[in-house]
Amino acid sequence: MDTRLLRHYENELAYMRDMGAEFAEAYPKIASRLGMEGVEVLDPYVERLLEGVAFLSARVQLELQMQFPVFTSHLLEIVYPHYLAPTPSMMIAQFMPDLSNAGLKTGYVLPRHSTLRSRLLEGEQTACEFRTAHEITMWPLEISEAEYIDSRGGLVAAGVGANTPARAGIRLRLKRVDGDDIAELKMDELTLYLDRQSGRSWQLHELLCTQTVGLAGR
Repeated sequence: MDTRLLRHYENELAYMRDMGAEFAEAYPKIASRLGMEGVEVLDPYVERLLEGVAFLSARVQLELQMQFPVFTSHLLEIVYPHYLAPTPSMMIAQFMPDLSNAGLKTGYVLPRHSTLRSRLLEGEQTACEFRTAHEITMWPLEISEAEYIDSRGGLVAAGVGANTPARAGIRLRLKRVDGDDIAELKMDELTLYLDRQSGRSWQLHELLCTQTVGLAGR
């Protein structure tokens, strides 16, 4: 039996006795016929009746309490169905390519669903297996400098046209790790990752997704 039923029963019985005391004070003649004087009930049959009603009310309260998770689940399924969807374990993996690999100059492609396995620590017997969710193209590039420019003058000095409506910007300097010219790379797109440990990544992500007016490169 659910132990919460006793708590609900005691609460309901105390409530009925308190209400009985108020009823006896407001209608003393009727209360005397029921054997009710304050919170005490002199008639044992009326006392058993109150206890029975308190027991039934306690079951109703318990059933309502047990239905709260069902109600909230149905509500979330309507307003935010993806919140209750099962989410598998996931992580962000960093890949370090072999810089001596000549295939990097044309873009080394790591296909989607590539298998990754965790290392076994002491006492462990089963390795966790992950699969990449996206295709990744690795290039012999690294970000050598990142700067946030918060003025129009700084943007113009950085080479952004004066007619651009932007009031702030982010300047990234890329460098080839093999020392060759970046222009030799046949690269149409470049994927960047915002490190969440920086503390400002969420604000930067919001600005890039909602406030971007243009992109320039040279």
